[in-house]
Amino acid sequence: MSTVDLLGVLGKPFIRHLLETNGADVELVGKWLWICFMGKPSAQCRRFLSAVGFRWNKRRGLWQHSCGVRSVRSGADPRLHYGAIPVGDDAEVLAAVAGGA
Repeated sequence: MSTVDLLGVLGKPFIRHLLETNGADVELVGKWLWICFMGKPSAQCRRFLSAVGFRWNKRRGLWQHSCGVRSVRSGADPRLHYGAIPVGDDAEVLAAVAGGA
């Protein structure tokens, strides 16, 4: 699923509410989407994330989706290379995706 398609799914009212009530922070890192929670999200939220292709990254302590972009595993933090854009700012996120972030 592309980054733009996945952003469309996450923007649906029910899904947005599910993520907000679980305290999700969603970031665009390169073309990947990362979702971080302060605590453990509900079982329903975890099932949804798994169903749409998110995977738990134990080392970073967050859920991530590659959006079809594969990369070599690195010990470095990708946020230092690509930056991280909070998904709440839709215009900036879409411009970054369209611009090839």
